[in-house]
Amino acid sequence: MKLIYYISYLSILFVAFIACETEHNIPKEHSEPKLVINSLVGVDSTVNVNVTYSNPLNGQPYSGFIKDAEVKLVSGTSEYRLQFNDNNLFTTNEVKMEGGRDYSLIVLHKNEQYAFADETVPHAVKVLEADTFRNDGDPERILKVKIRFKDNAQMTDYYILNASLRFTYDEGAANEYHYEYDIQPFSQDPVFEHHLIESQALIEKNLLAGSRVFSDYRFNGKEKELNFYVLREGIWTNSAKVDLIVFFNTISKNYFHYERSYVMYNNAKKLPFYKKVNLYSNFRTQFGIFAAYSANRLVIPLKAEDKI
Repeated sequence: MKLIYYISYLSILFVAFIACETEHNIPKEHSEPKLVINSLVGVDSTVNVNVTYSNPLNGQPYSGFIKDAEVKLVSGTSEYRLQFNDNNLFTTNEVKMEGGRDYSLIVLHKNEQYAFADETVPHAVKVLEADTFRNDGDPERILKVKIRFKDNAQMTDYYILNASLRFTYDEGAANEYHYEYDIQPFSQDPVFEHHLIESQALIEKNLLAGSRVFSDYRFNGKEKELNFYVLREGIWTNSAKVDLIVFFNTISKNYFHYERSYVMYNNAKKLPFYKKVNLYSNFRTQFGIFAAYSANRLVIPLKAEDKI
């Protein structure tokens, strides 16, 4: 009898699905490809620009880089034309980016597609102190780091935090080699708004989990001590020399919004039923990012007590 009831239930369910099914002929969308421009520029660095096409919703994706675009960088009355090189980038050595200056990036392709974006290069922040430290009761598996800096008072500043470990091995006779790899910083500092806590909530509750950017709205124009920690895994006492490299960069507002959208985009891909997340773009009429940063590369030699 139970089997009969089970089969009947499946039959009803199947009929219900058939009854609710409606057939739609969805037209295939045809959209013209858009220019996609990506350029991340730092103070005193060479300007590099990548230009490609967006992929269509249907059909074959566009392949290769656009080599015949006209790419110009404009600052005030100065204009610089970028040339395509062997690395598939448009570049120029005629200018180095300067903190505090405004720039426009203009891209024109032969089919009259036109794109431009504006960017202001941020000033570097003054770092007053960078060191490791330990408090009584700290877990043995973590290494704490503090960065003390003075925020600029004239504007809203944005920052990004990254870190790596560099091992130096001395083979004698003045020969040494380095091995460096990126590591994940964690922090409970309020500026990160719980995005860098180690025991993170489920991604659906925090799509910004893992974001390493923050603004100065809590300490604008003041001196700030930023605390974070890294895991001590692999930092052995028998390592000849270990340096903690902290990349504490001042970034533009465009960079800030792009990084957050990029983190949300990648987190959302892990959730098949979550709403779509669009990557931030500051190009008008086309897609892409033109963003700037001012680098602070801090080298902290690890002490014996910092190692396992």
